[in-house]
Amino acid sequence: MLQNDFKVQTIQGGVWSLGVEILFTEVISFQPIESRSYFCFTACKFLSNPHRPFMGKATVLYNDKCPVCSFEIEHYRSLCSKRSIDLEFEKISVDGPVLMASHLTAEDAKKRLHLLTVDGRLLAGVEAFLALWAEMPGYRVLGRVVSMPGIYHLACLLYDKAVAPALFWWDSRRRK
Repeated sequence: MLQNDFKVQTIQGGVWSLGVEILFTEVISFQPIESRSYFCFTACKFLSNPHRPFMGKATVLYNDKCPVCSFEIEHYRSLCSKRSIDLEFEKISVDGPVLMASHLTAEDAKKRLHLLTVDGRLLAGVEAFLALWAEMPGYRVLGRVVSMPGIYHLACLLYDKAVAPALFWWDSRRRK
C-alpha cells in the first residue's frame, strides 16, 4: 500500500525576496520487511530562484518592427551567441509557431516583451526580463536588484504603465 500526499508551499523572504518553492512529498510505505513500516519524508524539489536558467530552449517574442525593441534584442542575441546561451528569438511580425502556440495575437504581443519558457509558461513584461537576465552573465546582478521588494514593484509599474505603452504608441504612430 502506498499513499502520496503532495503539498506545494511558496516561501518568500530574505533580502532578495527569492520565491523559494518547496514540494514536500510524504510517502508512507508498508513493507513486509521484518514487520516494520517505513516512513519516508523527502523534499524532492527545491528551487532557490524562480527565474532559474532554462533547461533547454526558451523563446523570446519581440517586435522586430520597433527600432528600440530590435536594438535591445540584437544586443541580447549577440550575447547569447558569444556565450553559447541556448535561446531562440522570434519576430512577432510573422505569425510563427511560437506566437500561435502562446495564444497571443501579434497586436497583444507587441505591447510587452514576452518569453515562452521550456515548460510552456508565458512570461510577460518585467517577469520576462528577469527570466532573460537570469541567463545573461552581465545582467544577473541587474536581475537580482530589480527583483528586490519595492524595486520590483516600481519596475513593474514603470514598465507596464509608462515604458511599454509609450514604446507601443510610438511604434504604431511611426508605422502610420
